[in-house]
Amino acid sequence: MSVAATSMTGLLITGGVGLLTAIAAGVLTNWDKIFHKDKVVTGKVVGGYAPTGDFETEVRYYLEVSGMRANIAEMQKMTLAAEEKRLIEESPEDGAQIQAIIDIAEECMAPLEEFVKVLIPIWVKYLTLEQVQELNKFYSTEAMQRVRSKNTFVMEEFLPKATEIAKRYQERFVKRVEEYRNASERAGDA
Repeated sequence: MSVAATSMTGLLITGGVGLLTAIAAGVLTNWDKIFHKDKVVTGKVVGGYAPTGDFETEVRYYLEVSGMRANIAEMQKMTLAAEEKRLIEESPEDGAQIQAIIDIAEECMAPLEEFVKVLIPIWVKYLTLEQVQELNKFYSTEAMQRVRSKNTFVMEEFLPKATEIAKRYQERFVKRVEEYRNASERAGDA
């Protein structure tokens, strides 16, 4: 398997894990704000949110109103573009092959819907319908919608920096694995 293909496989796995982590982090980091002891959303709710009473519908609404679905789609697009750029910088002579691999990665990327189908039964175990409705009320406020409108810009600045951090740690990991292999080979020769 080529370096580009190996890199893309890791990218796809990381993307899936990143998706689930982002959803969990969004809920957990706002837990105290969303599930305040008084269960009161103080901001003005916009967009006509009306609780449905159906857990799955509420989770799907959350993915939209929180911007999670749009953020994930944008993150996938930016990640592929950043990876393509990195690979071309490393191996400009392989540009056509790299482009083909990026196209395949994009074509084979798991759609969010597959993750949502797995996520809903997990949320049922840990959250009540009322808690998801509180999330939706919270994300439907004017303040949260203003924050959501800035997410694309935040991601555009964040992703290249996050990619650099991930690259440093990937290089460190590869180096340590090589050191381990070399030490194991030397121990086997002794």
